Amino acid sequence: MERAIRIFTRRRIRPDLAAADLVGLTLDDLSAAMRPRTSPAAIVARLRRTSARRGGTGLDAAVPRLETLAGYGAVGTWGRALAADLRRVRAGELDPGVLGGALLAGPPGVGKTTFVRSLARSAGVPLIATSIADWLNNGPGYLDSVVKESNSFFNNLLARAPCIGFIDELDALPSRMKVMQRADWWQPIITNVLLRIDAVRAAGTGVVLLAASNFPDQVDPALRRPGRLDQTLTIGLPGETDLAAILRSHLGADLPDSDLSTAARIGLGATGADAAGWVRAARQRARSEDRSLRLDDLLDAIRPRDDRSPEFLRLIALHEAGHAVVARRLGQRVARVSMLPTGDMAGSTDIICGPSAPTAQQIDDQVIVLLAGRAADLVLGAGPHAGAVQDLRSATRLVAAKRVSLGLVGPLCSRVDPDEADRLLSYDLALADAVECDLQELLRRAVALVRADRAAICALADALLDRRVLTAHEIDRILSAWPAPRARRSRARTRQEIDGPARGVAAARAGGGA
Repeated sequence: MERAIRIFTRRRIRPDLAAADLVGLTLDDLSAAMRPRTSPAAIVARLRRTSARRGGTGLDAAVPRLETLAGYGAVGTWGRALAADLRRVRAGELDPGVLGGALLAGPPGVGKTTFVRSLARSAGVPLIATSIADWLNNGPGYLDSVVKESNSFFNNLLARAPCIGFIDELDALPSRMKVMQRADWWQPIITNVLLRIDAVRAAGTGVVLLAASNFPDQVDPALRRPGRLDQTLTIGLPGETDLAAILRSHLGADLPDSDLSTAARIGLGATGADAAGWVRAARQRARSEDRSLRLDDLLDAIRPRDDRSPEFLRLIALHEAGHAVVARRLGQRVARVSMLPTGDMAGSTDIICGPSAPTAQQIDDQVIVLLAGRAADLVLGAGPHAGAVQDLRSATRLVAAKRVSLGLVGPLCSRVDPDEADRLLSYDLALADAVECDLQELLRRAVALVRADRAAICALADALLDRRVLTAHEIDRILSAWPAPRARRSRARTRQEIDGPARGVAAARAGGGA
């Protein structure tokens, strides 16, 4: 390039060019800097300015640095270490060949794209992003044009290294093991992508290849193997502390002295995208009333308006408290209890999954917890109702799986997958009778537990009515004031308690009074 400048200007070049002055430049960039009637110094200045722009992340200052993000857990730790390695590569202190890649997985809205953008800004390297949809949209859609678009992406990575290459929604590239239609069209594209990834990795120039997918199981295994996308990193939903930090980040200078713990507790289970939406909605409400933002605006955006009657709310609280208290008494972990409506559910109790290979007793305990809400309706509420149909479906499926899938009761023959065990009930009447007997017996146990622990359930329901959402720590703190009692209940009286209210509710519904 120095020689070209001398020939073009017919003058000596001062100061001398350095390799860093030309990083990321294309032939068009080099040609554009060579303008008529200009000095060598002006040409070098143009090259340096263009290289500085090319060598940056290409992101504006609004993109947060990775160090300021919350809610990423172990993935955040991995990203910060990778950013440090990229900075060392840029400084010539680390061999770029040691850098790897990863597939970022997780449900929509957890911040996979935000993570990649923040990683690039923290590392100070260009971010070159694409998607399979871009490859299809940027040309006529013929096979050769799609292959050329994908090649252009990988060529750009090599030209601008060190950098981060990002393929969003990678599952849009179908797995060769599952593609059914137009396999002869997709196969060359997938093969080309595999070969180009190998070439980029073999070049060892400091390209970090990342991809994102909501459905990592649908990504071709050859893409996810070591040497390509070396590992799959799952980004989960933020916890309460992280959600409060995410809200604080989106609020910026608003509500500087407000405690966001209540907002985070109510919104637990949401994504970072949900948090951003709450803040936008809260600000919109404040603007519509021509005033500054208040904490109530944010809380109202998180919890929708609840027009349910106090009597109905009390029944929901007792139902969910029955699930939670019985679960804790049986040694199961409860993440949170909520009486906020979600879809078709009037409330929810989030119980952390038990062992992956449970025993018959552990499955019975799971079913008892599922039926504990109904038991609370029987003992403390107005009788059973149709709102807990999902509890009954899950309980039925578990009990049936013990008999026809898992070999824990009766024959050892496994007839169907556990998740489909309840399908057999519609035409195997003997199995249906056996499952019904099991469910009735487990409901009797749930009723006995609820009756013996009614004081704790009522206390938890009162707290739930007051706060709408209770975390695991709050649940355990309430239960610590109520030692676990012994269930002393006669079988005959328990059966009467189950059958009596049920008949009354059925009669009321038949007469149109329910």
